[in-house]
Amino acid sequence: MKKLILFLLLCMPLTLAAQSNWEIPQDKAAAQKTAKISSKKMQKVKADKKLAKAEKVAAIKEIDRPYLAGAVPEVDGKVCYVVDLDVPGKTADEVYDMVYDCLNNLAKDEKHLDDSHIAIVNKKEHSIVGSYSEWLVFSSK
Repeated sequence: MKKLILFLLLCMPLTLAAQSNWEIPQDKAAAQKTAKISSKKMQKVKADKKLAKAEKVAAIKEIDRPYLAGAVPEVDGKVCYVVDLDVPGKTADEVYDMVYDCLNNLAKDEKHLDDSHIAIVNKKEHSIVGSYSEWLVFSSK
């Protein structure tokens, strides 16, 4: 019995270390929006995205690749936009809440598709990860 209790006490720090500060936001509107997307529509959107990606990759010529380097900011192969601002009179939590509200409202904009949402947040590091899809309309005059 003592060995079992000692074993459990020794494993306790491992379970605490495995906890993550990342969480999925509990926005009811986002949850309802995600639930509305049918599986057929989701499969069609995924197929369209794969086709569009394949067309874009095929459209880039090897000779043009050096000119495109650095066109989009990347960190470890992932697109990453970082804004570092000093906001006098505001705490980091207040700025985080303002940015979260702004990104959440952006996802609900009429130009964005149904699958736009804030995917995951880390309040301790003040990090927000969002996924946004929108329609771009071009007109010729």
